Amino acid sequence: MFFHKSIIIFLTILTIILSGLLLYKSPSSQPEITITKNTQVSTSSTETNKITNGPKITIDTTPVSAQTLSSQTETSLTVANEYLTARVRVLGIFTTSSAPYYLIVGNDRKESVGNEDLCGSMYSPHTCYFFIEPKYWYGAPTTTYLGSLTRIGRLDNESVTFISDSIIEFDAADGDAGMGFHSRWQIDTTKHTFTRLRSEVAEYQEQ
Repeated sequence: MFFHKSIIIFLTILTIILSGLLLYKSPSSQPEITITKNTQVSTSSTETNKITNGPKITIDTTPVSAQTLSSQTETSLTVANEYLTARVRVLGIFTTSSAPYYLIVGNDRKESVGNEDLCGSMYSPHTCYFFIEPKYWYGAPTTTYLGSLTRIGRLDNESVTFISDSIIEFDAADGDAGMGFHSRWQIDTTKHTFTRLRSEVAEYQEQ
């Protein structure tokens, strides 16, 4: 009997010791991280000196003044109003990875004729306006007006091709009452000239 009691006491003591070892964790063995406003992160562990000695990170929590917000709002409204009151409606912006500029095509907002998403057609604003704007790494983004073409037919956006740094070509086509025409145009962005390379007229007859 005494032997059994001794074993029970021994196992009880051993269980208490093992439980204590498993539950025991030293608070000092884990790095303590303290974050303070506008100061760097610091720790009490020597193993985290790389963080402590790193660059100081400061977050500016200063609220934006009402005057600054007001100024930004006025600027935004000015830009918005200039766009809304602009006479030219931008229809497309074209470029390639090697082209030094963008070709911008637009029509006249005040010429409300047919499809306002097109230009040059008899069923849209009749005049197409052309501009170029240099890409930022080629100089200041100053937009240059190249000129305009009227009643050339609907300008085909898919046909715009950059032949070289100064030459652009595109197709235009239109038709009505059993007839249609197609033309190929060339723009010289250096000379600001437009040249019709070829033109075709077709008559459609009912079968």
